[in-house]
Amino acid sequence: MFDKPARRYPIVAELLAIAVAFQGRLRVMDFGGALGSLYFQHRSYFDSIEEIKWGVVEQKSSVETGRTHVVDPNIEFHETIESCIASVKPDIVVATCVLQHLSDPWGTLHELLKASPKIIIDRLPLINTDVDRLTVQNVNEKIYPASYPAWFFSRSNFNVVENYGYQILNEFESIDELELDNLTLRTVGLVIQKKEVA
Repeated sequence: MFDKPARRYPIVAELLAIAVAFQGRLRVMDFGGALGSLYFQHRSYFDSIEEIKWGVVEQKSSVETGRTHVVDPNIEFHETIESCIASVKPDIVVATCVLQHLSDPWGTLHELLKASPKIIIDRLPLINTDVDRLTVQNVNEKIYPASYPAWFFSRSNFNVVENYGYQILNEFESIDELELDNLTLRTVGLVIQKKEVA
């Protein structure tokens, strides 16, 4: 149990800016958002927003659990990006600590970029190399014993967003410290936005 909210103020700032830009409307696709923890940890900041629609895209078991047990009129659960787009029509996509655990992270990123004019990718492991690196992540046994495939992404490869008509607006320090080759690395957050058409 994580019984204290893990506040992510850079994300809150971006979401509130979206709500202001859309005059009291906030429509979010939360990709890999579990049972809506990001929403619930920050819900108190959204009290003044008139219209909130928060769509979580998750695996089937999490979607079924969310639909059965999570009761909040602002949140809904989807098994696919396409389903969430059709229902929520997101103004912004948030993906927190998820791309590095996917079998096809670059294909998924491409789909997420098409879903919204702005995307926040948080808790992203970037390294200063020309190629991505696939590793094994071992979960702290205090949480639960497990291991997962995990990518460290080449920082230069993230320039690929330029090819889709997007740009990296901001980078901020994130919360995770990871070990790689006996070095401690801190994850980052990226705010990516569609370029203005001249």
